[in-house]
Amino acid sequence: MNRKSLTVGSLINGKKQFLPSKNTNVPQYKIHLQQNRLHAELTPVSHQTLLDATLDQGQLLDYACRKGTCGRCTVEVITGASLLHTPNKKEQKKLQHLLTEGYRLACQATIR
Repeated sequence: MNRKSLTVGSLINGKKQFLPSKNTNVPQYKIHLQQNRLHAELTPVSHQTLLDATLDQGQLLDYACRKGTCGRCTVEVITGASLLHTPNKKEQKKLQHLLTEGYRLACQATIR
């Protein structure tokens, strides 16, 4: 068997490049939500709402209208708020000061 071994010198000056493989199936981050006694941990999916991503990943959230008017899908974003787009007008109108406390409408909050 002919094996090549890499030495520190072989990596200098661009002769050889060693890059660790990236497994795209391994989540690099998560979003944690809380709604009353329900807790959800989800892998962010770009351009999905929190509600759709949570339900697609087999987790439970209470919701009703999906229009941003009833407020039933209100969740507290425990971690991962930076992965979300800024609140839209429906969220601003419904949640008002609760937005500053980390609450979002799961049917309206979209993942970056």
